[in-house]
Amino acid sequence: MIFYLCILAYHAFAESLEGKVAVVTGASSGIGKTVSQELAAKGVKVVLAARRTSNLYGIVEAIKVKGGTAVAKKCDISRGSDVKSLMNYAEEVYGRIDFVFANAAIDGPHWKVALHETDDDALQELFDINVVGTLFTLKYALQTFLRQGGGTIAFSGSIASFVPADLHFTQFPGFKQGSTITYHATKQAIDRIAMEAWSAYRDDNIRVYNFNIGAFSTELGDRVGFGKPGSPIDLNPVSGIVGDPIFIAQAITHILDGSSKWPPGSTLLIDNDMTMDAHHFYTQIYAPHTRKMTNDGNLHEKLWRQDMTEMRKHVFDLRGNAYNWKNEL
Repeated sequence: MIFYLCILAYHAFAESLEGKVAVVTGASSGIGKTVSQELAAKGVKVVLAARRTSNLYGIVEAIKVKGGTAVAKKCDISRGSDVKSLMNYAEEVYGRIDFVFANAAIDGPHWKVALHETDDDALQELFDINVVGTLFTLKYALQTFLRQGGGTIAFSGSIASFVPADLHFTQFPGFKQGSTITYHATKQAIDRIAMEAWSAYRDDNIRVYNFNIGAFSTELGDRVGFGKPGSPIDLNPVSGIVGDPIFIAQAITHILDGSSKWPPGSTLLIDNDMTMDAHHFYTQIYAPHTRKMTNDGNLHEKLWRQDMTEMRKHVFDLRGNAYNWKNEL
């Protein structure tokens, strides 16, 4: 009880992030861009990394105009040498790394191509970036953290890990037979990577978080068609609306400034400005419900919608406090 009260007391006050150093992969657009900008606004020195540099340098300049500190580094996370160079660069420029956001990923061609017709190189690239690239990011972040005595890493996972295997995505416009197998598999791999990373390195003052992110406004979301008629918008289990990436960025800043009640090792389902324990969601809310799925064409019902009175009990705000319900449901 005393330990628990101490934890609550520790999280009661936010610490300044001024001067902390963060590396964000996949920072050229979407969630990575927003997270980079929000961290910089809080005083964090940010190293933005991506394969595409056309947008990257413009984002860095925009951060600087607003008084923030940031640099850009081209990085293909599917190449271990690139990731090693990225971490070395961050240490050379800023002296240390406090936080790594392993966010870079691609969705591949699968939304429009059946699995049995997918090009071999496209399949290879998807796993090279989403799985092997995530492992490279973790590996070289760990090397830095172990040298300096600790650090925090968060993984940009997906609620796609929970999508029922017997959900026929071909009901959505343009989705082909077996087309989601590959992407969903890479996101489940990230869940496992994050879980075991926490188990293996928690005694080294290395804090690990994993985000099972729902439907948010990103380039990927635009390609899939989030928000358009017939799209799988209800990947957000509570709100049922497309999310703003700023909420993901705010969840991260709360973790880094110590104001979050979500402890290291947490896997958070993020739905707009709401968070849930992803493991609890899967075992208590999602899994039992999927066994009752029907083919009535109502995606929200077929995915995970249950008695919302019960669902509300497990929903928290971005800090992990009780959610302040308004008119969402």
